[in-house]
Amino acid sequence: MSFESDGRMADWFAPELAERATREMADDAGAFATATARALAPISPVIDSARAPGTLRRSYEQIDVHPFAHGDGKSGYASGVQSHDFVARLIEYGVAPHDVSAKAGRWLVFRAWPNGEIVRAKLVHQKGFPGQHIVHRAIEATRFAFDEIAEPALLRWVERQSAAAHTGRP
Repeated sequence: MSFESDGRMADWFAPELAERATREMADDAGAFATATARALAPISPVIDSARAPGTLRRSYEQIDVHPFAHGDGKSGYASGVQSHDFVARLIEYGVAPHDVSAKAGRWLVFRAWPNGEIVRAKLVHQKGFPGQHIVHRAIEATRFAFDEIAEPALLRWVERQSAAAHTGRP
């Protein structure tokens, strides 16, 4: 077997195998970020009867692996974590203090924390709360652990590359 090269290492490797490994690393990183977000998400107390406990936690889902282009003309694959639950945005960024008022002729009805007492009011002051930054923390954890996350895909790439070198096809 012989090959000619202009001295570029890329000539030694099958590009489709590298692309497959890149997709796998993006998929593994997205799965890690999703699992981390779910682990970080608070579970609403049972007293909140409008939402089953764990609704927010279960709402985090992995973003499908998709190609993307960097601004420098290079391309790659991406994945991540997302939630379409309206509560996720509130938990992520927090809520500023604000008043909630009932519509004319109506009442606000809710369960008080922690005793579960039913309360009726025309006006409630929501004292607000800071954001927990669930997705941000999950992505940072993924960045920190990326070497470990990527290792299985890289080992599979090495095995496939070695097999391709012996068989002459990827």
